[in-house]
Amino acid sequence: ALRSGVIDGNVPPNADTRGGQAYATPNNILRLFAECEADAACGAAFPDIRRRAIDLIQQAADAPLVIGDETISANDLRQVMGAAMIFKLDETNPDVPVGLGAAYLPLMVDELEQGVADTYLGLRDGTLPAVAEAAPPANPLATIASEATSLADETRVLADKIDALSRESRRSADALSSGLPLPEFFLAELRTGVAQMDSMSALFFPTAVQIAIQTAPPRDALLSIAGSVNQEVAALVPLMTDDELAAALALVQEALPTLKSVNELTNVVVVCNDRYASLDLERIFAGYRSFEATPLVNKIDVAVNEKVACEAWGLTPAGTDLAEPVVSSLPILVSSGSMDGETPVEWSEAAAAGLEKAFMVTFTYAQHGASTQFECGPAVTNAFFMYPERMPDTACADELRERFPWVLPETAP
Repeated sequence: ALRSGVIDGNVPPNADTRGGQAYATPNNILRLFAECEADAACGAAFPDIRRRAIDLIQQAADAPLVIGDETISANDLRQVMGAAMIFKLDETNPDVPVGLGAAYLPLMVDELEQGVADTYLGLRDGTLPAVAEAAPPANPLATIASEATSLADETRVLADKIDALSRESRRSADALSSGLPLPEFFLAELRTGVAQMDSMSALFFPTAVQIAIQTAPPRDALLSIAGSVNQEVAALVPLMTDDELAAALALVQEALPTLKSVNELTNVVVVCNDRYASLDLERIFAGYRSFEATPLVNKIDVAVNEKVACEAWGLTPAGTDLAEPVVSSLPILVSSGSMDGETPVEWSEAAAAGLEKAFMVTFTYAQHGASTQFECGPAVTNAFFMYPERMPDTACADELRERFPWVLPETAP
């Protein structure tokens, strides 16, 4: 018999999960600043930093910040802040985050207020977070091993370059033999590649294309689009002139409505039937107008496109209210990560609303799938399965919050 359950990455029917998707990362960013205020050292170094961050990005929305030779728009700040929320865990130590740019955000805001752009530029250009230097070798043999490793790395880089040149040469021959202009050949290869993508990657491919086109220079955008498909398609980009590049981007944009997988169409059909109430555009726009930091909201939102599709297909269920929450009397552990940009904390809170015995735990700076991250996530989950009638010990989650590596003025690189 089923005696308990764990829900993680929650998309509850009683939450505005379609129009609300645009607020996931903005809310995570604001939550980060609130967590800084709650931390003794960070709060002391950057008092009222949440409000100051909102004021700063609104100021940039009214008129770009000009610091030295840099002109910084609100969209620039949004992109840097959003990118700072993404990191990975060390392969050898699952409790060590790598590339945690979020730890620098309070310092970045504080500096920008003072007309200093050092931390902003470091995050934007990828020089921050700084990569930790390897410890010096402890003995001469280690020095030899280190030099051998360095030589091996250089050899691998050279081999990769040779492989890339070989691939480009082969792709050039393929394009020539096809008889098609290079931009048209690129689009044909892109279609083939999309058809071979896994269902999840294919589902989000059109959105990734839109983001790349709107946020990156043309050549970088096309490389990003092609690289997300496979290296065979990406190898065609360096072969293009600027004119061919512009033509290829135009073809991709024109063909975008057809660069979709069956899975995406199926997903939209499910949304129409199951979440149509979450596509209330009046509510979406009202929510946007009332949001306290509108410049943080990405203007690319799938809700409008989905609503148009639902209406075109006649899939418009009656009723405009969101569904009732899922109910259960079983003990349920509701797990979420404070940096989950796909299924945010707010959705987990909504999911817990109908559960009689909900035990909610939020893991600081965990991302999507928080119950599997760090050593803490699995430990808390396993403890709950052992004793589901009571809240598991979440001391490790508190410890994660306490040891968040905030970068303070005195510790800044």
